[in-house]
Amino acid sequence: MAESIFPAGWIGSATRQKRFGWMIRTRHAEDSDRMRFDSLSTWTMELEQALSQVQREVTNEEGTAFRVIVQGKQRPLYPRIRDEVYSIGREAIVNAFRHAHARHIEVEIKYSHKHLHLLVRDDGRGIDQSFVLSHPERHHGLSGMYERADGIGAYIKILTRMTAGTEIEVSVPGKIAFQDHSAAAGGRG
Repeated sequence: MAESIFPAGWIGSATRQKRFGWMIRTRHAEDSDRMRFDSLSTWTMELEQALSQVQREVTNEEGTAFRVIVQGKQRPLYPRIRDEVYSIGREAIVNAFRHAHARHIEVEIKYSHKHLHLLVRDDGRGIDQSFVLSHPERHHGLSGMYERADGIGAYIKILTRMTAGTEIEVSVPGKIAFQDHSAAAGGRG
């Protein structure tokens, strides 16, 4: 379930949604082919390792402190879930480096019994909602995050304030996220 900082119907009509959807998929395909997980490839980097590498894609001239924290025991993720959570996290990290002018960017990945949880937070400038609403064609990344979360049955919440930075939180139910869910749940599914 997607929770938005923006009003309902932000993207607009079904035709407009289809157009933006196409633009989002095209942009993501072009921008992230070299770093995006491909479940058919032999690239075996784990989610936290891959998100740790995103910083290298972005010029870090301001000396922003960046860290990735992992809580809980790492569990094998279904490839599609891993790919989509990575894409959401990557977009959030890149946006924080490029636009927030943050001093600190933190990524938290939590493996719990019932959920995979991703939180990306920064202490920079938040997202200017009025600008986003008046120029939706420039914000494919935000709408793409909501679409990706919705497509895998995840909950996404974006909280932002101009003076306090942004938090992007994604939660995926364990039965959808983890390959070993039924074993970890004691056979209860």
